[in-house]
Amino acid sequence: MKLYTLLSLLLIPAVMLGIGVSWKKHPPRRINGLYGYRTRRSSSSQAAWDFAQAYCGAIFLRWGRAMSVVTGIACALIWRQSWFYEAVFALSMAQCAVLLLSILPVERALRAKFDEHGNPKE
Repeated sequence: MKLYTLLSLLLIPAVMLGIGVSWKKHPPRRINGLYGYRTRRSSSSQAAWDFAQAYCGAIFLRWGRAMSVVTGIACALIWRQSWFYEAVFALSMAQCAVLLLSILPVERALRAKFDEHGNPKE
């Protein structure tokens, strides 16, 4: 049961790595409502969309790698502890927080590079 729990704990970093690799090689080409980094600012123009997909892919790749390493080390440290499941819960909440916080640098970069209508700033 612990092994299954640890493998499920690696799910969020694995998804971030997978999306990062995928968007680095094949980012979503057209603005759509199903797939990609979709916010009002990223969907304001095709140029903003393309930038957001590449930038978010790079963030996911970098942060996914770091989160994989941290999760692996944490798993090794908590394996035999009596508070194993509490630590797994805390780690999974931290991973969710990191995933949600990845929105901030992408939006900041979009705001710096494009105006509210998606036109590049000069």
